[in-house]
Amino acid sequence: ASGAADAKELQKLFKESDKFWKAKKADDAIAHSKTAGMEFGNIHKAIAGGDWDAADAGFKKAVATCSGCHGAHREKNADGTFKIK
Repeated sequence: ASGAADAKELQKLFKESDKFWKAKKADDAIAHSKTAGMEFGNIHKAIAGGDWDAADAGFKKAVATCSGCHGAHREKNADGTFKIK
């Protein structure tokens, strides 16, 4: 799959993530999910348009957003896997 297709799929998955966090009433996670979805949409457009600098900048923003949410809402199990807090 191409980077553009991957970014489009991630944008779609973050719409599902929004629903998950809305059900848990986790406002910060909802905001992270919306931001990440928006960034992956921007990455898709940037790649499709051949703007690699914008794609790279969007990826860095998305990773920072994902890291913030994962840090706040995931807990590492003893076996190395993670669970939602």
